[in-house]
Amino acid sequence: MKNFPKLFGIIALAAVIGFSVIACDNGMASGGINGDWSNGATAVRINGSTGTIREFQNINALWQNAVSKGYIRTGSEYFRNLSQTGNMTWEGQRMNVTYNSSSPNVATGTAWRSCTISLNANGRTFDLYSSDSSGSTHQTFTRR
Repeated sequence: MKNFPKLFGIIALAAVIGFSVIACDNGMASGGINGDWSNGATAVRINGSTGTIREFQNINALWQNAVSKGYIRTGSEYFRNLSQTGNMTWEGQRMNVTYNSSSPNVATGTAWRSCTISLNANGRTFDLYSSDSSGSTHQTFTRR
């Protein structure tokens, strides 16, 4: 009986730590950004440091042209070299369809752009920011 308060304290501490991990998880224990995501145009699956295109949903004319020319397809790598840089942030590269400014709907190939991913606190969406010499973009992806 003498050890009961000590045992009770250990159990209470373990419960507090367990509930804190669950409350602060924000999707991290389930793989952070690993999983299936969609920005409304393209669905991707991220696994570790890479992400591949799973499905085209509502792509614009430029991307349609890139698909028809075989520059991109389902199974193509969309993200590469992803590495976690903070509690809810990653950096890496994302694939971009290239074009000539005089023909903005005609694909000329693909290129890699540096990107930053910020997972939102709910773990259900992330914001993708990418940039290169032609400008910067922001997209929001939702977990599928």
